[in-house]
Amino acid sequence: MMPITQRVYNYLLPLDWLEGGEEMGEGLLDTWRDRDRQTQTQESQSQSQNSSFSFKDGSSYGGLAKAESPPPNGTLRTLKDCLRSAESKRLEKSDISGIRGGKNNNNDDNDDDSAGDDIGDKDNDNDKHRGSIENLASGRYGVLASKKRRAFHNFADSALKESPANELSWRVLDRCRITEQLPFTDENGDTHIVLVIAFVGDDFLPQQVSKIIGSAVAMSNGWLPADFIGTATRAER
Repeated sequence: MMPITQRVYNYLLPLDWLEGGEEMGEGLLDTWRDRDRQTQTQESQSQSQNSSFSFKDGSSYGGLAKAESPPPNGTLRTLKDCLRSAESKRLEKSDISGIRGGKNNNNDDNDDDSAGDDIGDKDNDNDKHRGSIENLASGRYGVLASKKRRAFHNFADSALKESPANELSWRVLDRCRITEQLPFTDENGDTHIVLVIAFVGDDFLPQQVSKIIGSAVAMSNGWLPADFIGTATRAER
């Protein structure tokens, strides 16, 4: 039985949490309502539509909205960029095979001095890449095997008392993307938009996902710098 190399965690994020999110949400809801009114005028389309959600005004939700006009602001684009900053990077094959294979490209006819210089340069290259190699995820195959682990110690439950030196805090986050935009009605009967954000990785620490979401929201709203997640996952932090 092959080990599980990817896990998926879905998080529901209210669009209203973001600056400009309410305006963006109204635009998406208007798109759904307009589309529903158009389909109601065509009997064939109306009969083929199976919706499980109805708005307060009686119109129904027919799927993922795609704006027919430019979005009112860059809220979603900013959030997407912030989420992607949490994803793990992939090492190139040359960075992996060259060091693992211990290749020595020195020519046999080099004199002793030049050979010593080459060896010194090679040692420096090994030192440069050794940390990257050690942080590759184990037990993964294909493209997944080249993904680097990141130190998510600052995004773990504080009760774990994780540090970047503890390998338990190192994880691979393959993807962090918005996959759906769904309407929901609150207790007052008002309709809002929630974003379904899918996290795909080798495993997750307790509270890791919720803390990444909180950081991404703060970055999107300008409360944290754009490079916050990159800085917070550095091994020396």
